[in-house]
Amino acid sequence: MPLLTIPRNANDPNRNATIAANGYEWTIPSGWSWPDNSISNGTPRLFSYPTYNTPNRIQVTPPASACAGGATPVVRVRAVDTECLVGAQAGYVPTKSAERTLNINCITPPLVIASNRTPQGGPIVLFCGEKLENEKVRPLSMGVPSGGTFSNYVFSVSGIVHSFCCLNSDTPGVYVTGPGTGSIGLTATYTRNGASTIVVVAATAVTVRAEMAPVSLQPIPNSCLGQTIRVQVDPAPGATSYTWSIPYPFSPQGSTTTTLPFLDITSSATALSRDFTIGVATGSNGSGCTASTSTGIVGVGSSVSIVPDASYTDTEICANTSFALSAGINDYRYIPNTTYTYDWTVTQRNGQTGATATYSASGQTIQVTSPGTGDWLDVGLRVSTSCGDFFPTSQSW
Repeated sequence: MPLLTIPRNANDPNRNATIAANGYEWTIPSGWSWPDNSISNGTPRLFSYPTYNTPNRIQVTPPASACAGGATPVVRVRAVDTECLVGAQAGYVPTKSAERTLNINCITPPLVIASNRTPQGGPIVLFCGEKLENEKVRPLSMGVPSGGTFSNYVFSVSGIVHSFCCLNSDTPGVYVTGPGTGSIGLTATYTRNGASTIVVVAATAVTVRAEMAPVSLQPIPNSCLGQTIRVQVDPAPGATSYTWSIPYPFSPQGSTTTTLPFLDITSSATALSRDFTIGVATGSNGSGCTASTSTGIVGVGSSVSIVPDASYTDTEICANTSFALSAGINDYRYIPNTTYTYDWTVTQRNGQTGATATYSASGQTIQVTSPGTGDWLDVGLRVSTSCGDFFPTSQSW
């Protein structure tokens, strides 16, 4: 604060002299404490020599609510000439300087509401059936300087968020009754260097979706005839049951509704040469949940085809011609050391009378001879393995 200057007569030889301030009139916000611990009512107070050693510098204490609601406290001060106060007549007004003001910035470290789902804070989104109490909602402070502390945590809840204990702690017990929306609020006291302020944290939105968490079938192992395999999904958060859709020729080992995320199934027929779709749907004890579903394939489309010599791919061939037929195998089951058995049926059919002559053959490749002009050659093939039969195939010339 500069020294005081007062207007003087232009002819006064000391008209440019300054007057040393020997007192200071301070104004602090209502509710703050003066150096003697008395509480301010918001009106000015004079501190001067010799009753106060450092009237130009005083120590005041703000209350915990000093910055509540985003308020910016203001401290005001004037330098005062108190030299003539002693013996002054009633109504005497001492000379004062212009007022100086200081806005008090209430700087506090960031404080947010965190959880296992949102470790750095932010909105909490749960799938239907998930439990908020598993997410461990808690306060998270960041960048707290030395000597600073947060305390007196008070959580609040609204909407679908409820509490079962401990809102006045840093480990609130909260749960949801979704689907729907709600929020979690928090206030706390920040203290540093003897001063405290109440911090109001922005409410954290909580959303529980109507659908359950996505579920995905793990890769289904290959299966042989009579073999039992396990179909399973990654555990779905919030799911309390899994309902399986198992097609013939597979048989479930037990109920098709399980509390665990897997089911053992056994192939009961030789039908592994085409795709089979297995499905699963999740369920929850919670009301209003939409199930999550997933499907997977077992059997993986193995197939067999009749492959003639390159010169005889047309359906019409010359009479009495010898050519080779081979079995084309597409086996995607990756069964190691698989042995294939080939059962061929070759029928010559008279084009006029319909009379037939049939014989059998084996081996991956066979040699056949076409019948006479106007007649037909019908060839059938069935391939078997230790893991089950392929669907049969046939071709005519």
